[in-house]
Amino acid sequence: MEEMQENRLFELAVSFVQQSDRHIFLTGKAGTGKTTFLRHISQTTAKKIAIVAPTGVAAINAGGVTIHSFFQLPPGIFISGILAGADFSGIKILTPETIVGNHRFSLKKKELIRELDTLIIDEVSMVKADLLDAMDFVLRWIRQDMKTPFGGVQVIYIGDLFQLPPVVNDEEWSILKKYYRSSFFFDANVIQEQTPLYLELKTIYRQNNPAFIQLLNAIRNNRAGEEEFSLLHSRYHPGFIPDVSDPYITLTTHNARVDIINRSAINAIDSPEVYFKAKIKGDFPEKSYPVDPDMLLKESAQIMFIKNDKGETRKYYNGKIGRISRIEDGKVFVRFPDTGVEIEVEKEVWRNIRYQLNKEKNILEEEELGSFEQFPIRLAWAITIHKSQGLTFEKAIVDAGHSFSAGQVYVALSRMTGLEGLILKTKIPASAIQTDERVIEFSSGNSNEIALKEILLEDQKLFIRRTMIKVFEVEKLHALASGIVDELKELLIPESEELTDIEVIEKKFAEQKNTGNAFQRQLARIFQKPASEGHEELHRRVVAGAGWFNNFYSEIDTELSGQIHLSNSKKRLGLASRALKNLQLSVRLKIHQLTQVQKLAEGFLKGISHDELLAIVQQCSIPEKPIVAESVSANESFVKSKTSTAGKVSSPAISLALFREGKSIDEIALERSFTIETIYKHLLEYLPTGETQITDFVSEEKHKLIREVFENTTEPGLKVIKEKLGDEFSYHEIRAVSILLKLENQSSGA
Repeated sequence: MEEMQENRLFELAVSFVQQSDRHIFLTGKAGTGKTTFLRHISQTTAKKIAIVAPTGVAAINAGGVTIHSFFQLPPGIFISGILAGADFSGIKILTPETIVGNHRFSLKKKELIRELDTLIIDEVSMVKADLLDAMDFVLRWIRQDMKTPFGGVQVIYIGDLFQLPPVVNDEEWSILKKYYRSSFFFDANVIQEQTPLYLELKTIYRQNNPAFIQLLNAIRNNRAGEEEFSLLHSRYHPGFIPDVSDPYITLTTHNARVDIINRSAINAIDSPEVYFKAKIKGDFPEKSYPVDPDMLLKESAQIMFIKNDKGETRKYYNGKIGRISRIEDGKVFVRFPDTGVEIEVEKEVWRNIRYQLNKEKNILEEEELGSFEQFPIRLAWAITIHKSQGLTFEKAIVDAGHSFSAGQVYVALSRMTGLEGLILKTKIPASAIQTDERVIEFSSGNSNEIALKEILLEDQKLFIRRTMIKVFEVEKLHALASGIVDELKELLIPESEELTDIEVIEKKFAEQKNTGNAFQRQLARIFQKPASEGHEELHRRVVAGAGWFNNFYSEIDTELSGQIHLSNSKKRLGLASRALKNLQLSVRLKIHQLTQVQKLAEGFLKGISHDELLAIVQQCSIPEKPIVAESVSANESFVKSKTSTAGKVSSPAISLALFREGKSIDEIALERSFTIETIYKHLLEYLPTGETQITDFVSEEKHKLIREVFENTTEPGLKVIKEKLGDEFSYHEIRAVSILLKLENQSSGA
């Protein structure tokens, strides 16, 4: 019965995403299917969606991009109000003014954001309140709708607030506490303006022992008493040493402890070392690597899979532990102790993507920027609790007595399938179980199934009406035309004939904005009337309005065809040709939507079913056939925009040219929509040629210290050097010195 209810809740959540504009917070205890929900939505929705996450690894795993990458936000904290008295030294402050003044979004990126229907934020428990407000501002600003939260984009928050919280250091919080009640996303200003519907998945698929589930719930809610601690500490065995063949993994709080355990264990194996190097293509940031790029394996090494098997037989799952049985001819074979079954491990490919708008299909598509190919495994004698989030273990040794972060103990224990496989290395004091009372307060707002159905029905009615009203909006098309004019002004002679003709088209859109706004207000008033009075008037007005705007857009379509053909014939107007083609696709989509909105009005008049109306709404978003625009010659030589990486000039060369213009690495990353890590990699390519200098990357003082550590380290890998130097030294600085040392060795014949 519970599972049937869970399926209904799952379907209700799907309907809220696909058939309403409602913001929702989808949550649930560990193992309730939140990731399954995200994947289902991304594969089935008719809306234009983007998936973002707070960290690189979380974004790669969710099939999306990082928040900072999508919104082009540099590191720092966001303050939307007046800066109160505080010490800002060493902390970068972002404000609406600095975002508007310093951020250069390409025309393509602006259009993508304006066309976005739904934004999914995964692992939202780790998103800071100020970061959410920064996202809200960017969406309002680019979509030119400062009154509506997120500029009218539907936001789906996915995560468990009882797991890992946002990371805010003391210096940042000394400033943020003047503006926010807490650092949690639900205390963001935009959430106070529009609170999401709370929807919780409750069926736990990972555990089935009632006593263990009750224990986890008590810890999750910070309600563990003497009885719960007694049961928990019955698993306390500090001297426990597992048998070599027993697949136990240690979950602990710090990376250093993990490295010591794994290094010690693999060194103890008397078999040859085999290295497997990842195949990395294009742009794939180092901090987003899902596994080691240079993987050291040995026969008999204990490993853990970090992805589910995508094959039909599902031979392993995310978190399953096995041992390497043999390594032959570059192939890795793993045997599972519980079954004795041996399998060959196939390499996986992780993709680094960005979103782009497919105008023909009216959908957001993923453009692959780079990829990372490697075996989906890691050494598994130990792992940090932080990296264990989302994994499942049958046997684990938990060392969480020194937990330093709220939710860590719950994350560690909830990875287990049962109590019998749990071993506590240290006792868990009550002080280590930290659940913020504000999280408990926010999590009390769950609605029952009957109430959710009633809310959904009303939301679906509003969604249908808003879809009809939005068809008559002219704002976005005017913004697109205006953006084309602004970009072309940098490339064409002012008052040139070609630019003037395109400005005439932009002016026609501007003139129709007021007409569109007035018609939208008129439809909104009609919808407020009783059905018996409103449906006939609605049908009459929609047919008349659709006819008016159809004539307008048809004329614009004809003018655009002429401009596109003219642009194709002139080499310097190549950019105009492509931009105008995109504008024409949007115009033709409007013409299609005007046909669909008349069907909706007719459906209201005839009283067709609610589901039939929703089906017509879907056709407004995704036409049965792609929208076709005037063709652009495949052989045309076109003027590239400043952020384009197409053509014969290499991507690193473009970064170098911008660097030589005096732009900082941060500025280049923002202008090119790349990560800072990628720009560093580009510029480091020119260190051997002398086109960049070591002083471009590292100060003389740091250079000297890094060099000394390299010279006094037996196996100087970047990670080893970083651990010895500490957080004050970046990988970029270490890598630069490493390249220089190699060059010196080569020139000396060493």
